[in-house]
Amino acid sequence: MSKTTATEKARTDKRGQIIATAETLAATPNYRDFTLNQIADHMGVHYTGVYHYFKNRDDLVLELIERYAERRCRYIAESRQSPGSAFDHLADFVRREMHEQSSALIMRARSTLAEPYRSQAIKAYHRTRQALTHLIEDGQRDASFRAFDPPLAAHVILRILDRYANYNEAVFVDAHLDPDSLAEALIEFFARGIAAPEHLQQLPEVPRIEFRALGRPRLTTILVKACASFNTRGWRGTSIPQIAKEIGMSKTTFYRYAASKEELLYLCANHTLNLLAQVRQAATACTDNPLESLLLDTYFLRGLLSTPPGPLLSPYHFDRLTEEHRRTADETYQAYRLELVDMLQQCVDAELVRPLHAPAVQPMITACSFLPFDSAGSDDSSSGYNDAVVQFMLFGIDNRAAIS
Repeated sequence: MSKTTATEKARTDKRGQIIATAETLAATPNYRDFTLNQIADHMGVHYTGVYHYFKNRDDLVLELIERYAERRCRYIAESRQSPGSAFDHLADFVRREMHEQSSALIMRARSTLAEPYRSQAIKAYHRTRQALTHLIEDGQRDASFRAFDPPLAAHVILRILDRYANYNEAVFVDAHLDPDSLAEALIEFFARGIAAPEHLQQLPEVPRIEFRALGRPRLTTILVKACASFNTRGWRGTSIPQIAKEIGMSKTTFYRYAASKEELLYLCANHTLNLLAQVRQAATACTDNPLESLLLDTYFLRGLLSTPPGPLLSPYHFDRLTEEHRRTADETYQAYRLELVDMLQQCVDAELVRPLHAPAVQPMITACSFLPFDSAGSDDSSSGYNDAVVQFMLFGIDNRAAIS
């Protein structure tokens, strides 16, 4: 082996060791985040040895995302080569995914990376979405999938899978759900949705609801802009001077509303949780039927995300709050999720939906609810219960399941 080749191999090995250490830390429950210095400490090297290979933390996290997307694309390609229908291929891909425990950090990063890393991470996601779109197009050609916009279906499926990135999450552990049972719950949901069709013949019209913003109009303007900035630019890419400039407010006036970026993030979290509570209250006030409440909850939230006073702050950003603020926000958000589990269980008990495991299905419903009407293109925000994502949630996409 030449000296040049040996040097290149050593560089590759060291880079691989750094990536492997980062993947280990990212999957460790005690590490909600990590720094390059922590990686150096775990490797027993000087921190400059890590910075030699990666410019900053975002550079390393982007590498993890690229590897994650590459693995997903490879699994999709391999599944498409296996025997069976396109839905069998989708099921095979889901089972592979659920046995590859991934850190929620990778999912959060698409919302928290600074530019240009965030744009590259989104491109990696879109490559996976395109690969899955091709699989769904296979299914429409072999008639194993019912009519559904393939890019939108791929987007919904991947967003749902992202919710299961860490199956050690409390909601799964408390329900004693392992990767095998979660995979089968996902496959069943993608195939059939949640509906017992005989109960969906006479759904009422979707009422028009206006949601109240949090506090004074100027504060609402700040929070809407700040939520959008945190979601699209990440924590490090968002600054108070920048937001103040964008809404035409002096920094002095802005600081009367939020004295620091962390306080601004906490106000955004409160704004989001307040609106989620209003959505749930409106959905349950409109009807005594838990299935109708569940559908209204999803539909109202999708509409709220698409119009003022949305957008909402991604819960992934709660990690950036101080310990006290994060605990408060997490507890409120988890209570919201548990209410959804309760609504699902009421639907099961009343035989309004097919038999299902409510804790396993709850993140699937949440993923559908957090898709704005215009996020994936082809759904119609005026279509009520015929909204494409609501229909996906109700009936899945397996044409054979719909027929049976």
